[in-house]
Amino acid sequence: MASPIDDLLQALAVVQPADLPTLSATLDLRPSPGGGPPAAPVLARDRLRQEFDQLGERSNALVSHVERHTAALEEAIAVATEEGAHGLVFFGTPDGDPIVASTTLSIRNSLRLRALPWVFEVERYAYLHGQRVVVILADTHTTQLWEIEAGDAERAGGTDHEQRYLREPRGRGINWNNIPGSVLAHRLAFAKEAASEIAGQVRADDVVILAGVPEARIQLIRALPDALAARIVESTTPFDAGEPAIVAEAAAVAVTARRHAAATTVAEVLSGAAGDLGIAGADPVLMRLERGQVAGVVLQDDAVRHSGDSDDARLREGVLDDDRVEALIRGARGSSAALQFTDDPRLLAEAEGVAARLRWV
Repeated sequence: MASPIDDLLQALAVVQPADLPTLSATLDLRPSPGGGPPAAPVLARDRLRQEFDQLGERSNALVSHVERHTAALEEAIAVATEEGAHGLVFFGTPDGDPIVASTTLSIRNSLRLRALPWVFEVERYAYLHGQRVVVILADTHTTQLWEIEAGDAERAGGTDHEQRYLREPRGRGINWNNIPGSVLAHRLAFAKEAASEIAGQVRADDVVILAGVPEARIQLIRALPDALAARIVESTTPFDAGEPAIVAEAAAVAVTARRHAAATTVAEVLSGAAGDLGIAGADPVLMRLERGQVAGVVLQDDAVRHSGDSDDARLREGVLDDDRVEALIRGARGSSAALQFTDDPRLLAEAEGVAARLRWV
């Protein structure tokens, strides 16, 4: 599935500085703690007022520009909330209509008025939730395959055998001595067919979750190729859990996988295991990005200023100024370096929240 967030990032990459700033906002639209209304509308007004106060001299054109996009942002919040979205991405550029996208999963609160679009939170969202997850729901006669990415779910197939062949029948006139073997044979045949379909659907970089009836999970794992079976993340989610539960579990597993990948990079760099191919600190990474040496950059979540999420929307001050963060992200994008995001506090304490692996020294 193509990601709307990836398309949005590509569109923003070509925006150039202009006389008027871009209003960049990402907002968590989930209810406040205790089930109260989302804090996003009030938070957006407060943070925007603070950003506007820092701009200094205000021309009529600037005031009109900010007022126009403030009204558009408030409307976008109302529409996305009504539609049940958990997050909102908004970019009010100097030219044309704003660029708006709602997200199925929540996104962290942030707001900027800057010459260029502030894409840190969107890049972070794309990294944490961009992992494709295949969820397999299984019972003894049916499987469902779901492909899920960034909270968007799509049914991708499944195998279904007649239930009467796969359950032990009851009643008079039945030769019970023959039933267990017959039922087992049908179940094994079903598992083999389902495993073949699954192996054909799963990509090399997918995270694969297997949920449903315990007996069916065991038979499926035995029927899968060894390499694929070793990648299975087993889940106790019931077969009939429903799409919202499936999406929530897939999102949690995807974030865990992405966090683990970023933590591995951080550990290799900070421990010295990466050797000369690992570097830390904003300025050293920026210099290598300019030379095209960087294979991947890791940024710490709290290296930048942000306003948390619906559970705690207090303003947090980052350790890096926005200009350097902007340069890091644009440098990575411009040189095809991968971007990872971590919550590892060591990176913040020891390296300004920035690390990288090099292609060459």
